[in-house]
Amino acid sequence: MTIYTRIEPTAPVEGGTGTKQSIARGFGGASATYDGASRLQKIMGDAMLAELADTPVPESVLDLGCGTGWFSRKLAAQYPHSEVTGADLSPGMLAEAANQSPGAIYWLHADAEQLPLAENSVDLIFSNLMIQWSARPELILRECRRILRPGGRLAISTLLDGTLSELKQAWAEADPGQAHVNRFVPETQWQALVETVLP
Repeated sequence: MTIYTRIEPTAPVEGGTGTKQSIARGFGGASATYDGASRLQKIMGDAMLAELADTPVPESVLDLGCGTGWFSRKLAAQYPHSEVTGADLSPGMLAEAANQSPGAIYWLHADAEQLPLAENSVDLIFSNLMIQWSARPELILRECRRILRPGGRLAISTLLDGTLSELKQAWAEADPGQAHVNRFVPETQWQALVETVLP
């Protein structure tokens, strides 16, 4: 059985403690202006959609870490006969997504490390620049493997060490000695993780 929580447009941002809750609050606080500042995310997501264009039409699609639903809406347009669900840790982002989206998309408030979805229940998982915020990305990959149907597809993008090198250099010149850019894992470490969890 698949469990969905519909998020109404007026849903409040929930509080909490700890790293995950802090991330959820931070993104939720930026939800109203996020789409205007997410250029890299849009470029990456569009590239992923283009790669998926020639694949069989999925019955069910999960936009994991959907944020404001920008790509949930694009996935719904690309697959108009598929069931599309946007899942995110941030209630604020989901509320913004519900405000901007048609009723045909389901919204799921969920932790990507423990998804309330049945095994073998999803044909396509689309996750764009979300997994790098997890301290335990292997748990997310295991969950993706668990819920994907046989023959299903996982389309995932992440930030790696060196991705934002120009931004890091600019900040180093503008504000020497202060770290303004998050650190991300090297590509070799990410490849090893994927090969271990998704053999």
